[in-house]
Amino acid sequence: MSGTALAEISRLFGVLVMGAPAGALMAIILKVSFSVQDTKSPAIATFISAVIITWFVPFASKTAGATGVAVVYIAVTWAGVLGLLSYQVWRYRTIHFREMMRYSGSLAVVCAGIMLSAVPVHTFVVMIDTPNGIISAVFEIGVIAVSSILVVYIISRFLRIREISEIWKFIRWKLRNFDNL
Repeated sequence: MSGTALAEISRLFGVLVMGAPAGALMAIILKVSFSVQDTKSPAIATFISAVIITWFVPFASKTAGATGVAVVYIAVTWAGVLGLLSYQVWRYRTIHFREMMRYSGSLAVVCAGIMLSAVPVHTFVVMIDTPNGIISAVFEIGVIAVSSILVVYIISRFLRIREISEIWKFIRWKLRNFDNL
């Protein structure tokens, strides 16, 4: 595997990571829907998503390759999640609209922070242009992963997202009790 291929994979992975929160949120929304005996809205959203993906993936793959396909999937996933969440808020009053906007805004800021932290690392690695591209690509993947974790932690602390603090406390507790595993 060449260094260029690894760099392309790291860029594609960075794009795909932006869709991970949408997938997790979709799983929660589907459970909420099924718990109130609503099977029609998830089915309709899935059907619409499949139609949109079928229409746009061939065009995206021709114009932007694998990254274009990933962007289509991410956009459709986020649209489906936000559509189902809006429907749940409107129809069943499961959560307040203000809470939904706070969560969505926080998530958008975290995703933007991850993306903005990866760009300088990628630019630096491209500028170095080492003869052994595999080492620089692996280095880039590692640095971007660590910087993404740090950015998520810092932004989450700044936005006072309680769950991040609880996860950090759990990690510290696990590290202290490492020998008890």
